[in-house]
Amino acid sequence: RVFCFYCSDFTAVGNYAFESCTSMRVLRVPDSVTSVKAHSLDCGTSNVILRISPDHPALALIGDALFSKKDKKLIRAPIHRYGLKTYEVPEGIRIIGEEAFQSCYELKHLVIPDSVTEMGASAFSECRRLKKATLSSGMKEIPEQAFIRCVSLDELTIPEGVPTIGKSAFAFCTNLHEVALPGSVATIDDGAFN
Repeated sequence: RVFCFYCSDFTAVGNYAFESCTSMRVLRVPDSVTSVKAHSLDCGTSNVILRISPDHPALALIGDALFSKKDKKLIRAPIHRYGLKTYEVPEGIRIIGEEAFQSCYELKHLVIPDSVTEMGASAFSECRRLKKATLSSGMKEIPEQAFIRCVSLDELTIPEGVPTIGKSAFAFCTNLHEVALPGSVATIDDGAFN
């Protein structure tokens, strides 16, 4: 089945708008849509193919990941791809959005380039098989619940230059036994490593 937006003045899609569309196989997003959130296009199935015109004014697909062109923001990782074990955020991306990788259960290794300066809350929450994360030296902070419940995480590099580790950033990361904190870290919020 193919589902298309037919309303030409449709500009935004809220979170979980298609959650119950479990029989959907292809979702085509028209050029009029300029605002989506991490879970806007989740369809309750792992087999949905997202289609966006290469000429779309606001959105882009790079390797099945959804990006905002204007903000150079990764909105949603390609979580529907089973077997996605390693992901390198493309160079030039500045922002990893809130919940962008949430529940990427197969992901084991993550590389964030130095071009990334911002990360949204819960960006990697519940990536239960994530073992290794290499973070950007350009990060302004590791936000609230960024890696919460990444229970397999056992190798983490927090680079020099990161000043803040947010509330519950690494909470319930039960395999994370040792973290080397750089001298730049001035603030560790409540429960950061709980």
